[in-house]
Amino acid sequence: MCLSKCKTSYHGLKIEEPEMNLFPSSQKSLLEFIIERVKRCADKVVITTHSPYILTSLDNLVQAENVSREPDMETSVEQLVPKELWTNFDDVSCYFFDNGEAQNTLDPELRSLGPSKIDNVSDDLGKTFEALLNLKYSTE
Repeated sequence: MCLSKCKTSYHGLKIEEPEMNLFPSSQKSLLEFIIERVKRCADKVVITTHSPYILTSLDNLVQAENVSREPDMETSVEQLVPKELWTNFDDVSCYFFDNGEAQNTLDPELRSLGPSKIDNVSDDLGKTFEALLNLKYSTE
């Protein structure tokens, strides 16, 4: 679950599972559309998701803001991510639920959402795939 905090009033936009039936590239585009509208309206949005693509896409927007603050980096960052999508780390909260408890995924040191904290299954799938390939090619 991710919350993008607003600097002004609350209008209560809530979006549940925006990734439903969408390819990863469409999930990224949809998230960017949402963030652009929310920032333009100075609104708040609550997004519930199981998608690592949604979280990673939002984390990239946060990283764009982070990197743009480095000396002489703004123009380079803007070539990768449009400025209107840059998202301030301090305006975002991100949680996942584990055994009925909300766990904060934010990494204040890296100023990152920590999207990999909910995507351990990708590691497990990758390890299984690698083990299967090792079995196949170690017997030849």
